[in-house]
Amino acid sequence: MSNSPTREISHAVKFNGKNFPLWKFGCWLKLEQHNLVQIVNGTEQIPEQDFNEDGEVVNFEAIKDWARRDILARNYLIATIEHQQQRTLINCHTAHEMWTRLSAQHLQDAAENQHVLQHRFYEYQYQPSHDIISHITEIETLAS
Repeated sequence: MSNSPTREISHAVKFNGKNFPLWKFGCWLKLEQHNLVQIVNGTEQIPEQDFNEDGEVVNFEAIKDWARRDILARNYLIATIEHQQQRTLINCHTAHEMWTRLSAQHLQDAAENQHVLQHRFYEYQYQPSHDIISHITEIETLAS
């Protein structure tokens, strides 16, 4: 894994509050590349401490590895978000909390703007300067 998520994703599209689908696509690919999706989506939680008969934690390395991966995921998320959007994540302590907050905000925005999106969808027309793949991608993006 890269030691510098900021450098590794410097070319990626940053989330600006309006481009969630495009940002999510690029960010998710980077999270998949580094096996961090389960941390971010919450299916892989921090391991519970297991103790031996002497009261010593026996799975310290697994806990430490989870924490390292969670920090890496948080760094990828924060590095791909514009500064004004980062403020909403200040009180998040895990990558899953960050992802949940971003997703909830996007879903709220999407619900509030549904009528605008429907209007754009029904009024969309093929642009002669675009190729057919660009046309299909634009329709799919509106639908998602």
